[in-house]
Amino acid sequence: NSPQSHFGGLFGYDRWQDKPMKTESENLAYYRSQHRTPGCRITHMVGVPLIIAASLTSLVNRKKASKMFAVGYFLQISGHIFFEKNMPVLEATHDPKTLLSSVIFVAEQWQDVFEGTWLQKNDITRLGTPQVSPVVVIDVTT
Repeated sequence: NSPQSHFGGLFGYDRWQDKPMKTESENLAYYRSQHRTPGCRITHMVGVPLIIAASLTSLVNRKKASKMFAVGYFLQISGHIFFEKNMPVLEATHDPKTLLSSVIFVAEQWQDVFEGTWLQKNDITRLGTPQVSPVVVIDVTT
């Protein structure tokens, strides 16, 4: 089962792994390594909270929640297609810990915004250019 079978070869894949990470810290490190561009980070900073809000909204308005979820998911996929040029981590790992990693990652990004450091850490004139170290490769076969 290759990544291309899921997305028709749309992405330039950094890594395909079909096994879950061993620990949450490994998963979070891998998640960060797959979200290095400011453009992808911005789409996730909006998309992840929209999906969380959709989960809560579904308790009272399923139609509105469905639309919110679709927009949030679309934003995240767009970030990977247009900026990061890789596969979403949940699709790559099939690891449910990725959901927690996404919330932690987005919380860190918003913390940087509120502390006034996000723009310093992310050159928004280069939306599709990675801002941090290269991809982290973690051996999950052992």
